Amino acid sequence: MSDKSNNQGRAYEYAWFLALEQKLNAFKKVIVDKQNGFNACYRAYESLEKSLQRRYLESAKQGVGLLLDCEPLLSEIIDNSQNEITLSLQKDKLGEIGDVRDILIYFDRFCIGLSIKHNHDAVKHSRLSRDLDFGEKWLGVGVSQNYKDTIKPLFERLENAKKEGMLWRDFPNKEQEIYAPLLQAFKTEILKIDENKKNKIPQKMVGYLLGKYDFYKAILLEREQKTKLEAYHFNNTLNRSVKNKPKRIIPLSKLPTRMIHFDFKPKSFNTLELILNEGWSFSLRIHNASSKVEPSLKFDIKLLAIPVSVAVFITEF
Repeated sequence: MSDKSNNQGRAYEYAWFLALEQKLNAFKKVIVDKQNGFNACYRAYESLEKSLQRRYLESAKQGVGLLLDCEPLLSEIIDNSQNEITLSLQKDKLGEIGDVRDILIYFDRFCIGLSIKHNHDAVKHSRLSRDLDFGEKWLGVGVSQNYKDTIKPLFERLENAKKEGMLWRDFPNKEQEIYAPLLQAFKTEILKIDENKKNKIPQKMVGYLLGKYDFYKAILLEREQKTKLEAYHFNNTLNRSVKNKPKRIIPLSKLPTRMIHFDFKPKSFNTLELILNEGWSFSLRIHNASSKVEPSLKFDIKLLAIPVSVAVFITEF
């Protein structure tokens, strides 16, 4: 992801902080935790032109309106409660261990998480390297020796190119000679692990890519001037209330149980497409993360399709 995209993402997170604070202050005392990169989000927001700040903030306000329709607890005054809300940024490192939420809303014994996206639907930027056991990290099942032996010469070649100070633009046939064979080994290993159905690979894959906690994903669709809110509700921790029923009902999101298709995208050397049952589809594009050759490659993983059991709400701003 480019520096500009990172900056826009942080700025939109700050806009959500502002919108949440302004809206929720009407119901409860709001405390803003200014740790874990809060100042970086503030600086990113302040670096925008005023017109863009207003656009981001209006988008976030419309999103908060949708959120309040789904989560009446945020606006309810609860007896025998402090009726305080704390807004906090998630620690970035937690994304590596199964938590994709960016903003956490704490109140009483509850927590609602938000994943904030600016103009994109990427879900993960995982790496592959010679020594990284993606099977253990992603799925809780270690990779085979055959996989290690297959990828070893590929990464050794990258290590030698790094020592020579080579740039990726000068690397000959990188897609055919590095990307494609690496993805083939990756695909073969996942299919092999999936042969043992006790491993529950489809469920674990979604769990790794989307995290182990229920959350809302808020997406700014800038060109369409719309805000999208998606509810990923696996553990029945969203859409709760004490006094008032939610205006919008969030169903439980269904996890997949079968892998339907896992292969290269047609006419592509660098992208795999994963199709699971229950309506889940992902693309996994591998790429170099810097201009210089390194013995490590990065995935850009995106959702291609989500089930009807994932509630989606869209509003204009």
